[in-house]
Amino acid sequence: MSETTETRALKALRDLREEFESKDPTFKAASTATRNAELVCLAARENLRQKREDQHIGQKALATRLDMSQSAISKFENGHGDVGLKLLARIADGVGSVPLVLFVSQTGIADVRKNPSAIMEVLQEAHEQLNRQLRSLIPVDAIGSEDIRQEENKSFTGSTKKAWS
Repeated sequence: MSETTETRALKALRDLREEFESKDPTFKAASTATRNAELVCLAARENLRQKREDQHIGQKALATRLDMSQSAISKFENGHGDVGLKLLARIADGVGSVPLVLFVSQTGIADVRKNPSAIMEVLQEAHEQLNRQLRSLIPVDAIGSEDIRQEENKSFTGSTKKAWS
């Protein structure tokens, strides 16, 4: 297929999707959810690729480390196929990272789009989730629970507010 034909075909598909979205709210909601999911996957792929590159680890070296093929790493980084959580965790481990997954409310994100100062509520929700996830990864005897609570309060109320003011 020539580039011109492919461009026309993609435009026709985009137009058709937009037509369905304008006529069917359920289709529009599903289409929006799919686009949002693709953006989440894209961000995860880009973050892990950047981590790998920052550490000067080639795809082949990472693949060897994970007992995978270099083409599997390439496909992951270049957006081929869905990003499964197990694969995501495995690749993150290969670059010395732990994935943390956050779920913030769509309403909160919509509020931030209208009123940027609403970011603090979204950050608070994300902060609480991060704390729960990190606590599950850190041995209880490593740090006293009171120390953790004090650090949580200092870090969120201090540096986070400054960063978003």
